[in-house]
Amino acid sequence: MKKNWLAGCVLGLCSVLLIACQSVPLTGRSRLMLIPSSQSMAASAQAYDKFLQTADVIDGGKEAEMVRRVGSRIQQAVETYMAANQLSQQLNGYDWQYTLVDDDKTANAFCMPGGKIVVYTGMLSITRDEEGLAAVLGHEVAHAIAQHSGERSSQKLLLSAATAALSATAAGTATRNASAADQAKAKLLAAGFGAAATYGVLLPYSRLHESEADRMGMYFMAMAGYNPEKAVALWSRFKTEAHQGKGAPPEFFSTHPSDDTRIAQNQATLTEVMPIYRAYHAEKAVEKP
Repeated sequence: MKKNWLAGCVLGLCSVLLIACQSVPLTGRSRLMLIPSSQSMAASAQAYDKFLQTADVIDGGKEAEMVRRVGSRIQQAVETYMAANQLSQQLNGYDWQYTLVDDDKTANAFCMPGGKIVVYTGMLSITRDEEGLAAVLGHEVAHAIAQHSGERSSQKLLLSAATAALSATAAGTATRNASAADQAKAKLLAAGFGAAATYGVLLPYSRLHESEADRMGMYFMAMAGYNPEKAVALWSRFKTEAHQGKGAPPEFFSTHPSDDTRIAQNQATLTEVMPIYRAYHAEKAVEKP
């Protein structure tokens, strides 16, 4: 009976994982999605509205106009790509919005599920120009299109279930007539699983998400007519200006790839995306009267 129950659980888990596996647009990587995108977008819309209640939003001026212009061009490129690949349904429920927040001390930007884009003014000193901003927004929009936040939540949900199962097993072992050595092993396994999951699953996937967003972002900016070479220059500036002297942790313990890894990966991606950028401008040149 116990073996049948265990086999049923394994079969059920495999069925859930099979159904929940999807592919990331553009890269084709398989991802685990246990949480519907509609749920993620609804939660993000609430969080975005709450954020706007306290944020110092800049509505007018050249910088705000640039954020909206770049965001719109990246959006159009994404929508064109998704339509061409019969993936437009994945954009259902998106409500694109572009917001510039007055905070010179924060060199950051983000795009929430559903297309809510926020740029802090502190980021503009790093991006420097429109194409630098396109590299940032391409990266952030890629996170949303790849549904990285939903994938991380799904991974944490699955790992929480596994942790609970191991803890229950350890507790059961401790109450049975097991040897002290076996009880110690069970407790050690349960205690060590959390660390193993963090450094063996969650952090590596976080770094993979950042690298994937870089690559996808360079594609999107090229499709929008922005020079992808500016992305390499941007992350080089992050290394020399934003991160220098801050003592970043070793890559193994970090949520992001190291600056050097990131720059090398982006340089390698240039061979893929520069033809797209050139084709965009060649087509625009033909369109001119």
